[in-house]
Amino acid sequence: MTRSNTSMLRALGLGLFTIAACATTQPSPMLVEARADYDAARTGPPGEYVPDMVYEAKKALDQAERAHERDPGSYEEEHLAYLAHRRTLLAVSAAEQRMAVADAGKAKRTFETVLMSQRNEATDEAASAGTRLDAERAKRQAAEEEMRRALASLAEIASVKAEAQRTIITLSGEVLFKSTEATLRPGAQARLDKVAEALKSQGEDRKMVVEGHTDSQGKDAYNQSLSQRRAEAVRSYLVSRGIPADTIQAVGKGEVEPIADNKTAEGRANNRRVEIEIDNSN
Repeated sequence: MTRSNTSMLRALGLGLFTIAACATTQPSPMLVEARADYDAARTGPPGEYVPDMVYEAKKALDQAERAHERDPGSYEEEHLAYLAHRRTLLAVSAAEQRMAVADAGKAKRTFETVLMSQRNEATDEAASAGTRLDAERAKRQAAEEEMRRALASLAEIASVKAEAQRTIITLSGEVLFKSTEATLRPGAQARLDKVAEALKSQGEDRKMVVEGHTDSQGKDAYNQSLSQRRAEAVRSYLVSRGIPADTIQAVGKGEVEPIADNKTAEGRANNRRVEIEIDNSN
């Protein structure tokens, strides 16, 4: 073997060693996700409503970072990054609950004011007219009030938007499912139990659609399939809790209807959701 050939082999070997060394310095995907989610939590509502839980998530993330410095890409790094990620999700969930409680208190006061006004109006009408039409009107108002009360009770676990033709109940996909999975978390079932009770109060003839949504990460076909499977999982559970199967359908929307910017972790988290649309026209 000539000296030039020997030099080339040594250079090639050194290059491969350098590439391998560089590859092992990359953080695991879990650590990358844990960093992004923590940054979103730190600067978002969790940082304001549950700073103590965000601090615990930071300590867990610091442990993962030290594991990365010791042995990049190791099992220890990925495990600690997962724990940090879980603490961040817990902080996000706790912040959502505190925000919902605050909003629910305001909604309750408004609802009670409207309810009292409607009761007074119904009483005056019944007293002045005393007809069957007035009795039916009061009965209908009472039913509508019960329907609104049931939806208002969901404020602690979901976002409820009432429009003239439809009502939309939005649930966080992070709370319902693990990442990339379509099997309901154990804690999600308790939330959906409350949703089922509220939906049953809307009447058996109301048509409903369960829509699954994802963020823009991953291939379109995969996101479409995942959103469909998640929508079907929620529909199946609601049917098992008494919602008539012929009144509710499941539709996967994939990533085509975002409600936030997919360029940020917080935006992607908002886009990963399940919406239950109730038809108010009938």
